[in-house]
Amino acid sequence: MKPIIGLINFSTLCKKNSGSFISSRESDWETHKQSVLSRSRLEERLFYFEQVSLKQFDSQVDVNYFEEFRLVILISTLLHDDLKKKVYELQVGRPWMIIEERGEEDWLDATGAISRALISLIRGRATKYINEDKVCFASFRLDDDDFLSTNFLKSLSSYINDDNAGKFVTFSHGFKCCWISKRIVNLVRIHKPLIAIGLSHIGQFCTKTMDFSTDPKTVFSGVNHYKIGESSSVIEDITPGMFIWSQHSNQDTHNRFKSVEIEDYWREIPNENLYKDLGGYDGIESHFKLNDA
Repeated sequence: MKPIIGLINFSTLCKKNSGSFISSRESDWETHKQSVLSRSRLEERLFYFEQVSLKQFDSQVDVNYFEEFRLVILISTLLHDDLKKKVYELQVGRPWMIIEERGEEDWLDATGAISRALISLIRGRATKYINEDKVCFASFRLDDDDFLSTNFLKSLSSYINDDNAGKFVTFSHGFKCCWISKRIVNLVRIHKPLIAIGLSHIGQFCTKTMDFSTDPKTVFSGVNHYKIGESSSVIEDITPGMFIWSQHSNQDTHNRFKSVEIEDYWREIPNENLYKDLGGYDGIESHFKLNDA
């Protein structure tokens, strides 16, 4: 397996990266900050991150993947102390997990985070890469309340080669789920090319200069990820069920930071058969409303 670096932005607040503030639709920075740091919002997102999202990596980062995988979590220095402590505690038993803090006056610096993780990985695997001038790798984005299939790393690794350097990989088939009170009450299949969940970039890294050989890309750079195909080559992976996109009252898209009820649970009747299709997600069945007595 070639190196894979994942990046999760867990409620950072960086004035110099205005994208999240603009899309939050708040009128001023202080209101935006209060919304992001709302304790109920953070506790709910920590629940999704700890109880579902991370567990999907636990089951696939085995002896075959651990040395080639890093997951970088970007957090705000302004997080409540007890919640920040809980995030750091999630590193226990996960040597592949890296946490970096960002202050209010810092740049998000997603590219720098990927670079540091990659350099550390390559130096730790010097005997493997000592004779390679360039190393192909992949980086991907994930939000803290969305989930990737336990087949994700294996699927992504199949695209990491010189021919694909500079290209993006989109996993376009997955599910959208509706959460109410931390229970999944509905689920539908969706096809959404260039969705940010698991959106990946194949790059090259020069081991001599310890710098990128290809222009480093992330979808945290303020670019509309749905327009990436206008300027870059994109590979669409059509494997079914590769992601779960969470919809809930504290989600950071659509009604950002606005606590609203999910309209009539999408006005659809939950299809119990769909839940049986989620074999690629460890422990997800324990969160189904259908399992409640």
